[in-house]
Amino acid sequence: MSAPAFRVDGVLAAREAFYAVACDPARSCVVEACAGSGKTWMLVSRMLRALLDGAEPHEILAITFTRAAAGEMRERLHDWLAAYSTARASHGQRVEALVQRGIAPARAESLAPALGTLYGRVLAAGRPIEIRTFHAWFSQLLRVAPLALLDRLGLAPELELIEDLEDHRPAVMRAFHARVLRDPGLRAVRAA
Repeated sequence: MSAPAFRVDGVLAAREAFYAVACDPARSCVVEACAGSGKTWMLVSRMLRALLDGAEPHEILAITFTRAAAGEMRERLHDWLAAYSTARASHGQRVEALVQRGIAPARAESLAPALGTLYGRVLAAGRPIEIRTFHAWFSQLLRVAPLALLDRLGLAPELELIEDLEDHRPAVMRAFHARVLRDPGLRAVRAA
């Protein structure tokens, strides 16, 4: 088994240098990696660092493909914030967690107390970090879109997100058959 090949802008980089770039919320980055390689860890680390840099929870939006991935990100963020806020988490543990997420040791020393109070700040903010699937995010956009825009696009204001087509197949088939039976042209095609 070979060692992981971390690259920054196409150039081989040490693990620490890679995480300093990839976990920095002030930088745009694309991370390509196989399943189980730590992409979720990195995304949640970026959220944690953005919060430490002063972002409000409602200013952060994370979009993923599956509900399971969104749930995993929410759970990991909650678990980390809760763990670092307890009296059992030492200053040294907080510093180490920040260094693992690409923060220089001296800065990690100064940010460690803020990490200890971050959970309370996030809870007190009232509006959470948005972690959604693409489908749920788009559905949310449609729910708050102006009615005139929906009308112009030919979309009904009471759209419903369909996660599993099989749950709706009977209703769709009933509507399809009813339409065929009402239209003489479609009935003729069906009979042929």
